[in-house]
Amino acid sequence: MNLIDGFLQSALTSPDRPALDVGSHTLSYADVLGGAKKGAYAIQHLARNTHFCVGILSHRSKNAYLSILATLLSGQTYMPLNPKFPASRLAKIIELSGCSCIMVGSECETALRDILALVEKPLKVITLDFDYQPNDGEKDSGAEYITLTTLDSETTSDLAPITTKPMDLAYLLFTSGSTGSPKGVAVSQANVHAYLQYLTRHFEFSKEDRFSQSFDLSFDLSVHDMFVCWSVGGCLCVLPESAVMAPAKFIKDKAISVWFSVPSVAMFMSKFRTLKPNSLPNLRLSLFCGEAFSQHLAQAWQEAAPNSLLYNFYGPTETTIAITQYLWNSRSSPPICLNGVVPIGHIFPSHECAIVDDSLSAVDVGQSGQLMLSGPQITPGYLNDPGRTRAAFVKLPGDSSDRIWYGTGDLAKIDSSGCLFYLGRKDDQIQILGYRAELQEIDLALRIASGSEMAVAVAWPIDGGQAQGVVGFVCGSQSDAADIISRCGKTLPQYMVPREVYFIEALPLNSNGKVDRKALQAKLQQSKLRE
Repeated sequence: MNLIDGFLQSALTSPDRPALDVGSHTLSYADVLGGAKKGAYAIQHLARNTHFCVGILSHRSKNAYLSILATLLSGQTYMPLNPKFPASRLAKIIELSGCSCIMVGSECETALRDILALVEKPLKVITLDFDYQPNDGEKDSGAEYITLTTLDSETTSDLAPITTKPMDLAYLLFTSGSTGSPKGVAVSQANVHAYLQYLTRHFEFSKEDRFSQSFDLSFDLSVHDMFVCWSVGGCLCVLPESAVMAPAKFIKDKAISVWFSVPSVAMFMSKFRTLKPNSLPNLRLSLFCGEAFSQHLAQAWQEAAPNSLLYNFYGPTETTIAITQYLWNSRSSPPICLNGVVPIGHIFPSHECAIVDDSLSAVDVGQSGQLMLSGPQITPGYLNDPGRTRAAFVKLPGDSSDRIWYGTGDLAKIDSSGCLFYLGRKDDQIQILGYRAELQEIDLALRIASGSEMAVAVAWPIDGGQAQGVVGFVCGSQSDAADIISRCGKTLPQYMVPREVYFIEALPLNSNGKVDRKALQAKLQQSKLRE
């Protein structure tokens, strides 16, 4: 059992069919497999019969996809390293993961140099299309380098067979953590196999399908794009960065038949007036996930893509990509939407859900509570973090089985038919354009940047119920707002960096003595109304 098995079967049966359309490149399954084999040989040479995690430092480029497949083909675990993130954050992820090998293309050479300057341990570095040479004066951490362009393709005949087991890790993703330290979500081969097995059986995908790929590789929804596509022999069409939030022309030019994105994409298209009725007639399946999906946007997308089935998916990273689904119906769905938000629907077969109160006891049908999830897609926990794992992966009172339940921190309710409705967050975690972010992590960055202990972040602006960014509030500091924002940008990913910083005399508190973020959002709304 290995995540790459479906790709290998497609490469065997349809070697000449297109597998990857990215930038100016269109590669067949045979082309992609050939490139992946060279990378896999280099990884196995460096691994020397040990198991390790391979960091993939790359944008959504040809190099990135060859690196991911090479890692899986070598029997190792892949871990995306988003070059948009600050080097200090990537160095921290490398430290926390125990990653000892990085694959990188020439487009990320500068990012590689920045990381190597911060990482203390010697790394094994595989460069795909350039020969890396340390500059004069750069720190030499004893890294070991292999350049793929120097390898003879015939060496791939020495590739050792894949020997992964179901509980071996397929990939490792780091999400925002409330303590200021990223959390490593370890996803096993068995977890992702359960997801792919259901999706490829439930939906009638075919090798004629052309799949979109709009997610950054550090976002787990990208796993769906790649491996659902390659499991059925389809072609993965990668959106250039400039088209991610304005994809209408790309969808038409590339004849996309299966679309997957966060709902914010539909929101931007609506704002730019490119989501017009019947403007996307060739789409046959449209999937959305990653944040609350507004009823208005769902209806607008359905009108734009009248020949497409439209699904709203839901699933935290800890539950492997997605775990519930709701099929939109233009007539019957609008009346049941709560607060203008599309239901998250029914849980996948072979999985279970429960709505519980603060004591983890089940609440009545129709009552709100925390959503708990159990089943084969539930991941083993957080990497090297037993405390966080014990807190989030629990047993429920009265459950006599050995099942482990994941506490999502999401508030939800369920109706008598088993349909789930998302009601918001139980804690201070938010979604920004589909990315999960802990407000407490941003708070910490603001406190450090401003030198004030009284500094908090709130989601703002809110458009259609979705956070488009964050702003900061700081007490007792005379710092320059632009300087605080700049300092935050050195430790936080761009989507988490406050857009603005406001200085106030005191932070409002709620009845529990906690900072009242909703009151701060109300101040922002009042200011907006006065403009």
